[in-house]
Amino acid sequence: MTARDDVRTIDTMAEVAVLIAREERLRLAMQAARVFFWDWDVVHDTIVWDEGLAGALQMRMDEVPTSAAGVKELIHPGDVERVGHAIEAALEGRSDYDLRFRMIRKDGSVRWTDTRAIVVRDSFGRPVRMVGSDRDVTDRVALEMEALDARHRLARIAEAARLAWFEIEESEDGQQTELSEHCRALLGLAQSEALPADISSRIHPKDRPAYGSLRERLALWGGEFDDEFRIVLPSGVVRRVRSIGRAQGSPEGAVKRVTGIYMDVTSRPLRDPEQDGADLSTAIHPPSTPALSAAIAEAAWHLTRDAIQLLDDTGGVVDQNEVAETRFGPRRETSGSWVATFTQESRTEADRALSRASDGMFTSFVASLPVADGGERLFAIELSPLLDGRSRCIGILVRSRLLTEPES
Repeated sequence: MTARDDVRTIDTMAEVAVLIAREERLRLAMQAARVFFWDWDVVHDTIVWDEGLAGALQMRMDEVPTSAAGVKELIHPGDVERVGHAIEAALEGRSDYDLRFRMIRKDGSVRWTDTRAIVVRDSFGRPVRMVGSDRDVTDRVALEMEALDARHRLARIAEAARLAWFEIEESEDGQQTELSEHCRALLGLAQSEALPADISSRIHPKDRPAYGSLRERLALWGGEFDDEFRIVLPSGVVRRVRSIGRAQGSPEGAVKRVTGIYMDVTSRPLRDPEQDGADLSTAIHPPSTPALSAAIAEAAWHLTRDAIQLLDDTGGVVDQNEVAETRFGPRRETSGSWVATFTQESRTEADRALSRASDGMFTSFVASLPVADGGERLFAIELSPLLDGRSRCIGILVRSRLLTEPES
C-alpha cells in the first residue's frame, strides 16, 4: 500500500466518521421530537421498524410484527377500518397517506400518532414500497381533549345562564361561526340560519360609523372590547346590545378571531335630554363616582399607564391623571373642549363618540392626538359614561391607550 493509499484510507475513514456522527445527531433529534420511521415492502409484505417506534409501543425489536396483518393488531379497533381505507387509497394513488389514529401499547394503554407516508412505485406505476413517519402526539391529544371538554362545560354553563355567547373565526376556508341558542334569539336568527357575512348590515344606520371604527381598531390591534350599539332585526324591531369580548387582529388588518357575549340592554334607560344640571361634584375624582367602585376607580386613576381624563356631559375636560398631564400637557379650563384637542381629521369621529357616551353608551375608536412633545401619536380611546342613580349621564371617563411609541 502506498502513502497515497494510506491518505485516501484516512480521508475515507474521516468521512465515514462524519456520516456516523451526523446520523447519530439526526437519530437523537428524531427521538427527542418523538418522530419515528417505518418501511413497508408492499410486494413481499415485510415491515422494517424504527427501534424508537418499537420502544414507543413498549415492545422489543424481536416482538414487533413484521407484516401488515400483524401491525393491524396494534391499531385501535375503532380506527382499523379508517386506517385500512387510507392505506388502500394511497396505494391506488387516490390520495396521500396522512392521518391521525390510535395504537395500543403492550400494556394496553392508548397511543395517538400522526402518520404520513409516501408510496414508491416501479416503472409500471405499481406500488412496491411505502415509507412513512410516525409522530407521537398522545400528550397533545390529551391537552386538546381537555380543552375541548372545558369548552363544552363552559358552553353548558353559558346556556344555563342564558348567555348570548359567540365565536367567529376567519380562515382560508371562510368564516367559521359558533353561536349560542340565546345569541341566535337575540340577533333574530333562525336555528339553521348563518350569521350574515357582513354583520354591520344588522347594525342601526346611526351606529355603523362607530361600529366600523371599532372593527378597524380590532383588526389592526386586537385586544378587549366593551361597546354598545343598536341592532335592527329582520322584523324591524330595534334592540340595544352591549358587546363584551376579545379579538385577535393581524398585520394584514383583518380580525382573525373574536369571542364574546352580547347583553340585551334595550330596557336600560338612556339619558333624559330634559334632565340637565346633574351634580357633577361627585364625579370630579373617579374614586368617589357612584358608577365605579372605589378600588377600581383608584387603580384606573392612579396606577394605570394610560391617560385618564374626566369630562362633563358636554365634553369639557374637568380633570385628568398624571399620565394625561405628561402626555397631553396641563389640562384646559373646565370650559375647554375635549374634541378640540384632536387633529382636524379625527374631530368628527371624536365628536360622534362623545355624543354616544353622553347618551349612556360605552364606545371606543382609534385616532391621532397631538402630544406634549409637539408630535402626534396614535391612541386607542375608550369613553365610559358615568351614570347617576337614575341612569343619567353626569360625566364621561376617557381612557387613551398609546398604540405608537415615539421614534428614537
